[in-house]
Amino acid sequence: MSYRSIFVFDNATNFGMDWSQLDFADDRPRRLGFFTRIDEPYSGPAPVGSWLGRENTLSVIRADDEHLTDLFSTANDPPSGGATGSITALLRNLAEDASHRLPALVNVFYRPEVLRFSYVFGRRAIGPGGMRGGLSSLPQSLNDDPLLTLKVPLHINTPPGMSSIDAELVFYIALRINEGRVAADVVGGAHPWRFHGDGYGAYQNEINDGLGNAVREATPQLERAIPLLLGARRANHLYLVPGRAVPRQEPGHPVQGRTNSFMTLALTG
Repeated sequence: MSYRSIFVFDNATNFGMDWSQLDFADDRPRRLGFFTRIDEPYSGPAPVGSWLGRENTLSVIRADDEHLTDLFSTANDPPSGGATGSITALLRNLAEDASHRLPALVNVFYRPEVLRFSYVFGRRAIGPGGMRGGLSSLPQSLNDDPLLTLKVPLHINTPPGMSSIDAELVFYIALRINEGRVAADVVGGAHPWRFHGDGYGAYQNEINDGLGNAVREATPQLERAIPLLLGARRANHLYLVPGRAVPRQEPGHPVQGRTNSFMTLALTG
């Protein structure tokens, strides 16, 4: 049996947008990524895992026997996350390595408690780049597929008088089943950022170059870390569900959530 979850996003926000491109925007909508979800029976022709969206409404066709993994909790709670987690240690080391290649008095800090997940629907991952984020291009085969985004938050301290920087390394991930197991491909990365506001802003080109290099250097490390995050799970099919890992709800019992930080991986078979 299958059912569908219907997500209605606040403030008429479009269901398919790249949420990370608005993380540091001046005109960021209030309650970015917040939604109300309603579950109802489904017997239509769309297969399990289908995403059907229009304007601020998204419908995800789901299976009753799905197994749900809350990606935020998996990444941020022990043993992978937390103060002594394996993924935390990897990302902290990457930030420290970046600091060693920057001028004196410039330090990069990773905030392990807020490793975040979201999604973008296909071609909407393409964006302006630089401090606004988004990819310059996307394989045509992914134009109409939901991509998982993994966002690594950074804070960069700078010399006195110059504004510090809040930034994210955003990685776009295509999930698939390979020989009965979950597999992932990192298809690109971005680095949206903003001045923190405690000094004058300068060196935008240098900041973009440094963060761009960080994305390129972190990508192969991330590709090795993803199996640690997803584990050796076996399945015949997978799909993404916005928000936390909330099981099927009775009709007429809506739940609320948000998708600019939380995503769920659903497996069947």
